[in-house]
Amino acid sequence: MKRLFFSLYSALIATVVLFVFSAHWINTFLIIDVDNIIEAKNFKAEIELLEQLTPFITEQQKQQKLLRIAGLNQIIITAINYDDIPNFVQTHLTQQQVWVDDNDLAYFWAFNPKQYFSIAEDEEHALVEVDVIIEYTTLIFMLTLLATISFIWMTFLGNKLKYLEQATDKFGEGDFSIRVPISSSLSVGNLNIRFNNMATKIENLLSSHKQLSHNIAHELRTPIFKMQMQLELLDVHSHPKQQKYILGIEEDLFNLQDLVDELLQYAQAERAELPINYQTFIINNVINGVIDDLSSTTTQTIKFHNYAQKAVALFADKNLINRVIKNLICNAIKYGNTEIEISISTIEKEIFINVDDNGEGIEQVNIDKIFEPFYQIDPNYNGYGLGLSLANQIVELHRGELHYEHSHLGGACFILQLPLKK
Repeated sequence: MKRLFFSLYSALIATVVLFVFSAHWINTFLIIDVDNIIEAKNFKAEIELLEQLTPFITEQQKQQKLLRIAGLNQIIITAINYDDIPNFVQTHLTQQQVWVDDNDLAYFWAFNPKQYFSIAEDEEHALVEVDVIIEYTTLIFMLTLLATISFIWMTFLGNKLKYLEQATDKFGEGDFSIRVPISSSLSVGNLNIRFNNMATKIENLLSSHKQLSHNIAHELRTPIFKMQMQLELLDVHSHPKQQKYILGIEEDLFNLQDLVDELLQYAQAERAELPINYQTFIINNVINGVIDDLSSTTTQTIKFHNYAQKAVALFADKNLINRVIKNLICNAIKYGNTEIEISISTIEKEIFINVDDNGEGIEQVNIDKIFEPFYQIDPNYNGYGLGLSLANQIVELHRGELHYEHSHLGGACFILQLPLKK
């Protein structure tokens, strides 16, 4: 927000300054300078009056009159040779007595025979100095006033945009109930109303989607249970040749049951409706239990390191945390090669559970997607792509974090970070 504020503020000031200088340049070089014309006519009238007095005054008096005219006009009059006058000015002086342009070139001729003079501004004259001071003071005052007004306006606009920025951040983090104020003093035109309308539509759409997923998973349980019961009855009276087909169907039904259970739990976790039964338990025992259950399913070496140097008590839902740890170790078995390492450590009031493997790891392009539902890094492996997503949801419900790093073993490392107390 600060970057946006200063960018807009700088752009506004730069635009105004550019406009002022452009207007000054256009007024100076492209538009006829009326002031110069008026000054030239007034000066010409004074010179003509002096010419009429010339027969009646001495040369010294004439020079004094010229100095007097110069002083009244805050200029310096210097006698010059005709050849010192620029050629284009010479052309103009054949048609007019006084020549003044925007490049501070001013010449005139007077008397008989003709005498030529140059005109320059007397920068040391008190009135000229005052005029310069007033001009620059006015410019500085106007720019300061403009900068102050712009700063106040941009600050006011920035405060309005801050509500939208905060709401957008929370919306992006998953708080779809967030809304922004719509009062005229806090809204940016109709932007706040449109943001709220968009947020409401997205919230309703996601809520319908979550409810649909929950209902589908819930409704699938009944027919699956019925098919399992019917298969058990068939198994009793089936011919031996039919046994392998029945076993295959049973295995598929169990897999389907697992998918439905995961989908139902994910839908509950996503809607923050997953029941969490907090209790105090020793996390070391849970990890050892999962390792014992899975060791028989793999030839890989599974090591457990307790860097906490003691049994660590954790206040959480034992079954859900067990599910998370089991999912992480199963993934390590699935994608690792020969070695899996689980370690725990505590820092202040948090526990860190690391699950490392020596597989190929996860490519950088896939890291941001691994916690998305139904996303599979390698479709050739069995699975539904819900495990890590559900694990992440469970961890977030426990106010913890689950993230990925490259393992020191060369493969993947998932780090489960949980508060020791609620």
